[in-house]
Amino acid sequence: MPVGKEDEMNSPDRPSMEDNPLLFSSHAALLSPGGDREYGDEPCSYCQKRRFRRIGWVIQLLLLGINAVWAGFNATVRGEADRGLSATTVFSPAAEVVQYRKENWDLSVDRTTPYTKVPPDGTVDYEWDQISMGGKIGFLRIQKEDLDKIGETSVELADGSGYMVGLEVFHQLHCLNYIRKFLYNSTYNIREEDENVSPDDHIPHCIDSIRLSLQCQADLTLIPFKWVSGYLEPWPDFHTTHQCKNFEKIREWAAAEQPDLRGKLVHPELGVVTTDKALNASALPVHKGDVDFISG
Repeated sequence: MPVGKEDEMNSPDRPSMEDNPLLFSSHAALLSPGGDREYGDEPCSYCQKRRFRRIGWVIQLLLLGINAVWAGFNATVRGEADRGLSATTVFSPAAEVVQYRKENWDLSVDRTTPYTKVPPDGTVDYEWDQISMGGKIGFLRIQKEDLDKIGETSVELADGSGYMVGLEVFHQLHCLNYIRKFLYNSTYNIREEDENVSPDDHIPHCIDSIRLSLQCQADLTLIPFKWVSGYLEPWPDFHTTHQCKNFEKIREWAAAEQPDLRGKLVHPELGVVTTDKALNASALPVHKGDVDFISG
């Protein structure tokens, strides 16, 4: 009679694992975690190492992903800031230091600051000198490639180190300071015969410079109105928050870029420009024999 597979498996003549020590020991070692070292411990140890290696790779990939997302976020924010700046500002090397911040203004009508002290004195003039052209700041040295980017030329310094330019914000602050001085002329005694440019010409120039700057910047901050006891009409609340360029950063950059101009301005026909006071203190062109004099 033919023998089936089941009969063959159950045949008493078939050797069992117990009868074959090699088969039994190998099988037991593979099934038992406490089996032979050659077949038991080493494969488990290898699996653990491989598992730890996988976890390490996963952690590294997660960290790389987080860094990529963070870098992308920063690039997006910076890109939006740069696009906003380029949309509102023509090229200027000063743009590299522009930082935006929120500033709280208090323009209460009964409040004064170091710039508005009345009556004005030397401390007020000192503060204005730190921020306005013709004082301690305002003239810069830049390179030809910077001028090429705005399609302009400017006076080259005699030592070949660069070109002389001004930064508009300091000119506008000069203009505001000049109007302030004229408003308190009993203190400053501005006389037409002492000026390079007549106040009748200088003041309209300054008013328009400030007007155009205000219109150009067009501050969109909202001014709320409040009821004030004793007044029939609402009053504007001048405690407001504004989005501003960090002026101190710009001022610090400009101060670092301001060259010593002594002996470096040479008129093409008349020679070296020298002065016994701040160069072009009026921040407007001067005439020979006025503030500056020219030696040939």
